[in-house]
Amino acid sequence: MHSIYKQPLLHFLLLGGLLFVLYSWIGDNDDSNQIKEIVITPGRIETLAVTYEKVWQRPPSESELEGLIDNFVIEEIFYREAKAIGLDQDDTIVRRRMRQKMEFITTDLAEQLIPTEEELMDYLEENKESYRIDPVISFNQIYLNPDQHQESIEQDVQNLLTTLNSQIHPAKIEELGDRIMLSTTFENMKLSEIDRLFGTGFGAALTEESTGSWQGPIESGYGLHLVFVSQLVEGRYAKLDEIKESVTRDWTSANTRETNERFVEALKKRYTITIQKN
Repeated sequence: MHSIYKQPLLHFLLLGGLLFVLYSWIGDNDDSNQIKEIVITPGRIETLAVTYEKVWQRPPSESELEGLIDNFVIEEIFYREAKAIGLDQDDTIVRRRMRQKMEFITTDLAEQLIPTEEELMDYLEENKESYRIDPVISFNQIYLNPDQHQESIEQDVQNLLTTLNSQIHPAKIEELGDRIMLSTTFENMKLSEIDRLFGTGFGAALTEESTGSWQGPIESGYGLHLVFVSQLVEGRYAKLDEIKESVTRDWTSANTRETNERFVEALKKRYTITIQKN
């Protein structure tokens, strides 16, 4: 994500531009250069905690309370700054509506940035796991219920493997093994789809088996399976030209989020914030 911000001058100008646009609306009589104070009293903290408890039916943890306080500080900052530039005029929803308006301004400006090809390539490289294309597997499976083979499971597996691999095209494999409410044949399945049916890790285990012969057993949430992998298309990392629209959308979202965070931090520096916990 940090590759988005490899051009500090550009983003300094963006944040500076945000502040300039906002405070140019205020006028010559504004005290915007003065440090303002926000005091979070014990009573305010108690109100935040009580409100949280009413919603979630439990008191907030220490970290959650810190989050509530920080969120209130940000809300207060946005509220004051929005009032200072007149966003509260003719608006019946005051505090949160003003914060939304402030956020809309920063978001709209941030979204005007168009990523370069290099920035998209960097973003894709740093987040390549999110865009990995799963292997695709076609396979057959025969199920063995361990409860029905308690004393002979290993021998039964070997006998069945020998029988299956002695035939070029074993007939009626759906009649072999034990009954289970799963198909014996699966075509062009992604690992995520396989894991949803058989349990986490089954798909990855399939990719380790050789193609063209019966292998196994592989354990699933049901029991044991003998498998015949007929086709395996290896997984790979997607190329930018395949998913450019998706990467651009994600880059813009990440860029907007970090720009908003930096804008909030810039506004916080205009205030002295005192949190009175007791």
